[in-house]
Amino acid sequence: MQKTMLIMVLISGLAAAGIIHPQLAEILAELPASEKIQVIVHLVEQADLALMPTATKPEKLQYLQDFSQASQKDLVKYLESLGDRIENFQPYWIFNGVTFKTTRDIIENVARRIDVDYVIDDFTIQLDINKGEEVMPLAPTWPITIIRAHLCWNDGFTGAGIIVGNMDTGVAVNHTAFGGRWVPGGWYDAVNGNSTPYDDHGHGTHTMGSICGGDGNGPFDPDIGVAPGANFIAAKCFNSAGSGQATWIHNSFQWFAGQNANVVCNSWGNNNQTTLEFWNNCINWRNLGIVPVFANGNAGPGAGTAGTPGNFPTVTGVGATDSGDNIASFSSRGPAPNQSPWTDTQYWERPNWNRTKPDISAPGVNVSSAVPGGGYQQMSGTSMAAPHVTGAVALLLQKNPNLDYNTIYNILLDNADRPSQGAPYPNNNYGWGRLNCYAALNAVPVGNKPNVVLRATTVVNDNNGNGRLDPGETAGIVNRIRNTGNQAATNIQGTLRTSSTHITITDSTYFFGTLAAGDSTTNSPDPFDVSVHASTPPGIVAEFQLVLAAAETTWVRSFSLSIGLAPGTIIWGPKSLPGFPSSGFLYGIAYDQVGDRIFVCNAYGRSLRIYSSDSFVTSHGTITAPDTLLADISYSYYDDRFYVTGFNQRRIWKINKATGAVLRQFANPANDYPVGIAYDNNVSIWCADRRTTLGATQLMYVSDTLGNASQYNSPNQGYYNSRCLAYDTVGRSYVQVQTWFNSSGTTLDSAGVIEIRGIPPAPTGRRFLLNPGWNIRGIEFDPRDGNYWITIPQISGTWVQQIVKVRGFHQPMLGLQENRGSVSPLNFSVYPNPAIDRVNIAFSLQHKEPIEIAIYDVSGRLVNILQKRTNVESGAHRYEWTLGDNNGVAVPNGVYFVLLSTDHGNSAVKTIVTR
Repeated sequence: MQKTMLIMVLISGLAAAGIIHPQLAEILAELPASEKIQVIVHLVEQADLALMPTATKPEKLQYLQDFSQASQKDLVKYLESLGDRIENFQPYWIFNGVTFKTTRDIIENVARRIDVDYVIDDFTIQLDINKGEEVMPLAPTWPITIIRAHLCWNDGFTGAGIIVGNMDTGVAVNHTAFGGRWVPGGWYDAVNGNSTPYDDHGHGTHTMGSICGGDGNGPFDPDIGVAPGANFIAAKCFNSAGSGQATWIHNSFQWFAGQNANVVCNSWGNNNQTTLEFWNNCINWRNLGIVPVFANGNAGPGAGTAGTPGNFPTVTGVGATDSGDNIASFSSRGPAPNQSPWTDTQYWERPNWNRTKPDISAPGVNVSSAVPGGGYQQMSGTSMAAPHVTGAVALLLQKNPNLDYNTIYNILLDNADRPSQGAPYPNNNYGWGRLNCYAALNAVPVGNKPNVVLRATTVVNDNNGNGRLDPGETAGIVNRIRNTGNQAATNIQGTLRTSSTHITITDSTYFFGTLAAGDSTTNSPDPFDVSVHASTPPGIVAEFQLVLAAAETTWVRSFSLSIGLAPGTIIWGPKSLPGFPSSGFLYGIAYDQVGDRIFVCNAYGRSLRIYSSDSFVTSHGTITAPDTLLADISYSYYDDRFYVTGFNQRRIWKINKATGAVLRQFANPANDYPVGIAYDNNVSIWCADRRTTLGATQLMYVSDTLGNASQYNSPNQGYYNSRCLAYDTVGRSYVQVQTWFNSSGTTLDSAGVIEIRGIPPAPTGRRFLLNPGWNIRGIEFDPRDGNYWITIPQISGTWVQQIVKVRGFHQPMLGLQENRGSVSPLNFSVYPNPAIDRVNIAFSLQHKEPIEIAIYDVSGRLVNILQKRTNVESGAHRYEWTLGDNNGVAVPNGVYFVLLSTDHGNSAVKTIVTR
């Protein structure tokens, strides 16, 4: 798989006014006094085209040039006085600045001027390209069909009449896929100054092919582009090595400002998340009527990796998905920086943007498109995703050329598909979802008529207050609608429908009234009322239709809501483990429920490392392990000890968690390649055997705590797939990490988690896949929230030593429902109910077993633990929860749940406090 990575050269964001950028300062410190370097000077004053909204484009262009010329006058006069000490001088007006080549002393003098904001070197941005297979793609390609572009062609929309562009490595305009649609004269070469279009690298031809290659429903084969009827122009600002100087990029921005392109694709960026080097360029493009689309970057999957300009709130940043609608491992994630101007809401195109990046996602993995020489090749990266959004903009503009940027942006986001594995939306993986061209096209307003679109959907009045539909809840749905047409929509009657068998709508109508052109409104005074069936599996997506019937016409606007969180949804992470050796190999993980710590194995060392159990994963030291190449670890709540196993000695040790001292040991029955153990705190230890021979049958052993074991074939077979195990006390099942390799055992094919149960072990049917680039190893169940910690030593072949927490298969309290039937205690009761000063909890046990009693409020927040998990004798038991003093704080009135947990499951009883 190709990975297109944009390598950072700038080392920090913009500094204070009138200074030398730190990157340049480092260069100057080593620069001989007589040597000259090229620099870029940004002036303090910047033109604001937003102050002249009714001006024509030529008037705006003239204003930018006049403003910059006047502002730069004194600086230019000073530079001219220096004669030949200044070389390669060029003024800019796309932003107010200049570039020139000179010596250190002059650079320092310029930086001290009060009209100068900052001075920076002419830095480089590098496209890191690994090209895939040369293949003749099918017609149309999978990206075209998954984003429904071909349905737009069927309706007659191909981008005809729209001019698209890209800033890239150039374009081989004579490639047959382009059908002669290059606009003569629409070419600028900032690198070599050639007057004839060319591409000496390949990246630019590939991206332009995904924008507009092919001929739609015509005879040409294959169809690789979203807008095959659009004409195109191009600027070359990256050379044959995929390297682009900042001055080349600025020059290309400025050239495009004077052209007639409606939308420009930028499949490049900077991994510096806070630099504003191209901020004013993008602002001025927007005010000149150019839609800026940018790749979000390929520095994922960590949070806060979205690069610039893609993470600007003023551009459409695009993430990459694969053919299964999974977000690509390399795709950079938000949030955007928590600082100005990102936090300045005047730049937000939606009131709920709040630094979410990407804005939208599109196909970017194994995308086939044109390359110089007349062929086709697969490439991967957000570089391949941004062109699909660029083509979609062309389709929308063909239907209505008068659309402004805000309308285009919101139509794309509001009508994106939302794959269930990415829920809830919006998020910093997918943004508002994966591009759907056809849905967006249908939402475009045309002519002198009203066009009412659905802008946002909010869940309100839900039982646990988390703003999401959960199993067993009742809630309200508020829809924000907007009339994007040119005429009023009269007497709008809204009706909510659903095809979901998991949803019942109890109040389906609302009278929105008359909506003037451009206005918005909601049904917040009277939300639609819905209820979610208690048996709904978490992660199910419910489809809704909002029927808006006005006097003029009727619109049907579809939306979807995820019920709860799907298993495998990321809760937090991946996060690097602080202090974990860079030469180590992160493997198994276990949760110390008494000490509230997680312990992880270092397979390349003789230590167990200890971390906090929260998302900060704070380091708390190490203990000595009984073996090197330690594979897995399992916690025993029964006696507050650990069981561990290792590769070298192929044994299972019971150890003291404080010192690592061995208390007992026996041979691991998985003696070929032991990789996983899990203790269920009752009778057995399950052991996984990966096997050393590629393709050998994966084995599973069920052992007692003395090593007496029975052998079974693992219920899931594959190449080197078996990894670590954990016991899920809510599901009363085992969960196992699986990493499947290809048939040669050299490349990771996919990764995921399966649930197994019973003797012999058998799959329950529950499973989920994770990021295909994650080489996952360890897994542990968190009894507090039902989720799983998973360890990731490698991502796409790079050592990372990270941990991620994902949604589990079973939640301790699904929707905070009352549930009395899932655990072994008998006669479980809570009284009096309602309660005033105390709550009594009574139950009987048939045999000795570990229990825990916890109190939660209606939002799911832990209020009190009356009994930490420990063994309780058989017979009748009663506990008392005193309401006047809850750990020093009086218990407020409200609804609470008493949760009784055992190793066999949980049971919850609702009680009401009315003090």
